[in-house]
Amino acid sequence: MARVNRLRERASGSIDHSGADENVLSFIPLSTRDGGSTALNLVYQAADVFRGIEDQARETEARARSLCKSAVERLKYADERVESAERDHPRG
Repeated sequence: MARVNRLRERASGSIDHSGADENVLSFIPLSTRDGGSTALNLVYQAADVFRGIEDQARETEARARSLCKSAVERLKYADERVESAERDHPRG
């Protein structure tokens, strides 16, 4: 989320905030000479944001896999303890 905010801050120089609705942005037209480099810069910034999102998704997936593996191991251990207790103390 911090990267998205940085992107917004960097782009704020080319945004007209004087509109009546603060949720709608109007972009100030750039000169054609500056437009290409500005557009390329925005593409690089967007790519950086997407890389961050992908990195975070990979980390989240790794944590989820680890949690699942740990939960399965605990369930197996609990099942073994139940079976052992049933063998040691049969009902009847």
